Amino acid sequence: MNKILFTSTMLMMVILSHQTNADQIQINITAKVTSKTCTIATGKTDFLVSLMQGNLRDAAVGVPFSPSSFSINLEDCPSNIKVAHVTFSAESDPVFPNLLKIASDDNSDAKGIAIGLYDSDIRNIDIRNNSIDFVINHQIMNNYLFFTAAYIKTNDKASPGKVKSFAYFEVSYD
Repeated sequence: MNKILFTSTMLMMVILSHQTNADQIQINITAKVTSKTCTIATGKTDFLVSLMQGNLRDAAVGVPFSPSSFSINLEDCPSNIKVAHVTFSAESDPVFPNLLKIASDDNSDAKGIAIGLYDSDIRNIDIRNNSIDFVINHQIMNNYLFFTAAYIKTNDKASPGKVKSFAYFEVSYD
């Protein structure tokens, strides 16, 4: 009895499988796999660097004045990351192209001023082409990457006012 039922069931499946139409559809799957990197401690990638008020009257053309320190804080770095590479980019000043151009929106903005970025050894970071390397210390929780920003008078006709500039940084790892 079981043999007859099994044979009948198999026969019905063979008949039904030949009567069923099927389409074969290709599914394309795209994804990106990344490795865990360090976390920028502020919890965001945009932040404000406030420079101290600068005295334009005593400033010489091309000489940084009123420097202000800032840092990028990397935390929770995986053990396989040895070096962080920080790259800054921005629009260059037309007179000193290695410096940041300031935005000029209205008549109350300063004129003849640029912003210089400097590494922890007070070397100018050329905004057109740069990459600063930092060795990650896994013995500490936070790796602070220190920088300085300063005003620079670009000509003798500079005038005081509001100063703002925009720069971007990218952090990559080895």
